[in-house]
Amino acid sequence: MTRGNLLDPAAGIEAYFEALAEYPRLFEPRRYRRLVLDRARLVSYAREHGVALGLTFSNDYVLVLVDLVEVGEGPATIVHPYFRIVSRGQLLGGHNVVVVATVADPKLGNVGDIVMVEQERHALGRLMLELPRGFAEPGIGLEANALKELEEETGYLGAEPRLIGTVLTDTGLMDNEVHIVHASVVGRRERSPEIREVITRTLLMPADMIWSKILSREIKDSYTLEAIGIWSRLSTHSTSR
Repeated sequence: MTRGNLLDPAAGIEAYFEALAEYPRLFEPRRYRRLVLDRARLVSYAREHGVALGLTFSNDYVLVLVDLVEVGEGPATIVHPYFRIVSRGQLLGGHNVVVVATVADPKLGNVGDIVMVEQERHALGRLMLELPRGFAEPGIGLEANALKELEEETGYLGAEPRLIGTVLTDTGLMDNEVHIVHASVVGRRERSPEIREVITRTLLMPADMIWSKILSREIKDSYTLEAIGIWSRLSTHSTSR
């Protein structure tokens, strides 16, 4: 649902102050980029420059905030809009996850193989080979959300979930903190992805094949690269003991 637009800048700004009241930690003082939180000044700037400010968009997954910020001191101060994307589920206490799931039961495949999914990504308009992952869901713990996403997207049942790393998606654009969880695959049932997901197939791949596809640039998803890198390092360190 769009919450602000150029024709009515006051709408997005009003929603912005509602968000300020509901989620004050999003507006905590910054040392170098100071947020302008004067309503009249925001409306004036939006109208004068023809830009949308405030809470300009929201849906089940994100809030898009366009702040007005001040940088510098005295005559050198500049004022400009700066937008950011806030994870709604994370804001409400949930945990974004990416899952490195390795086969533990030889009845399911080669022990150590990693569960991958191929799905169409709307932003790119093409199929991507990735690790299973999911948005934060309020009320679901980190490990539980990882096992839930693994089962829904692939049908594989995980056990012994373990946090092995955490990454920030894009510090210049969004606040997404994504947790990398390893799980052992111990069973399988029918997968049940969300209706909005387009997962075309599930694959089991050895780590060296995944690395080959990474190096050949067939796999480019940043979550997958980061998670496989951390998992490979941990696996190498563990087997070298």
